[in-house]
Amino acid sequence: MILYVARIIPPEEFGKFAVVISFIAIADSFVSLPFENSIVQSSKLGKKDIDSIWTYSRFLKSLIFFFLFNLFIFKFEFPFLIEEKELYYIASLSILGNGIYNTYISQRIRHIDYKSDMISSFVGRISRLFFLLFLCSYFKNSYALIISWLIEIYLKSFSSYIVANKKISICFDIKPLKKHLNYSISAYFVNLVDQLLLNLENLLAVTFIGVKFAGLFQASKRINSEFTSDFKMILDKILFPFYSRIKKKNNRLLNNIYTYYPLIIYLAGIISLIAFLFIDELIKLILGKNWLDAIILCKIYLIYNFFNIINVQTKSIFRALNIQKYIIYSSVVYLVLITTNSLIFYNNDQLNGVIFVLIVSISLTVTCFINVYFVKFNIKLSLIKFTKNNIVSILSLLISTAITVCTYYYYLRYLDSVLLILSIKILLFAFMLLQFYLLYIYNFSEFKNNLNYIVKKIFKR
Repeated sequence: MILYVARIIPPEEFGKFAVVISFIAIADSFVSLPFENSIVQSSKLGKKDIDSIWTYSRFLKSLIFFFLFNLFIFKFEFPFLIEEKELYYIASLSILGNGIYNTYISQRIRHIDYKSDMISSFVGRISRLFFLLFLCSYFKNSYALIISWLIEIYLKSFSSYIVANKKISICFDIKPLKKHLNYSISAYFVNLVDQLLLNLENLLAVTFIGVKFAGLFQASKRINSEFTSDFKMILDKILFPFYSRIKKKNNRLLNNIYTYYPLIIYLAGIISLIAFLFIDELIKLILGKNWLDAIILCKIYLIYNFFNIINVQTKSIFRALNIQKYIIYSSVVYLVLITTNSLIFYNNDQLNGVIFVLIVSISLTVTCFINVYFVKFNIKLSLIKFTKNNIVSILSLLISTAITVCTYYYYLRYLDSVLLILSIKILLFAFMLLQFYLLYIYNFSEFKNNLNYIVKKIFKR
């Protein structure tokens, strides 16, 4: 639905929206100590701990940051970003909305209970989509995107009090924070580089190429996220608490990786291939002719999405084991790669949208391999054993990838018949489903057992 409104709102306005929320996210990461991660990571927490964490890390922080952020916007000019200060003022209301979210939701996630989190998130999303349609018909610009985004944030926060059994209270006692301080300080730097990872590329896009490309780039990420973001989010919320409960028991960690990672990698690959096949039709049907330039960007960005799903799982291990320095190491490599390469191509007048997305995707791939190496180093993961145990599923994914990519680039691109192209794509889709069905039925790489387990955890009451 959010993509459908792109028929009404041009790429330039999407670019403004992307830049404004990215700027706020990066600024917020500089002033936020992520104590809430310690709620998921810690095994013993009382009501006073959670109330104190909420009071200081959400409520009071949001009030102070809201004032400082607007003062900063008022005092300084941004010729290299978006000059419409009203957009920043309105979007800054998100700071207050996030500041009232019920922290007890994190405690439920700690106990592998995702029902409350999923319901509050769902309420926010549905409300945003509903209001977005009306706002777009009235504003027809980035204001509609920002206001609907604010509605999602506030309704998610309000509904978190309805779905959680416990209610938060203001607690000014700072003593409970002290036992979580060490973990939160290391988590602070991880959160900072994470936000830079997520948002710096938007700022680089508008700075080096322009606001229209920033909009196309944002649409590319949004389209890809329709295929993979929920899958990535669910895995992160399941595995981070799970690893936190295991702690330093490396044998159990290794067993978990050998057991669940084959399924995760395979599903990530199949989802990416399905997206690769049907992104053309999705953009033409939903976004319209103004967004056709986003097709090639979306296809390249699928590389980023696939490796990012794997990357998120390695980060969950580092967070749970409180060895977050490795996240910082690999993230700094990513930030250096995208920034320096963008500057090099820009200074040589060779930077365009395709090259920029390639830089982002290849840089993330390098980061993923670095994180896999760090996992191997810390818990003695054997990549040879992993490959041998899952050779059938790995070959299946490689075969699907080779057939899909070759068919598209060496055959489908030269066909004129829309019906024939769509028929071949559906056949390829059916072939991938058949492969997965056989892997599931014959329980290769424990697919059947592990998929049933993950589904059970998602819908656990």
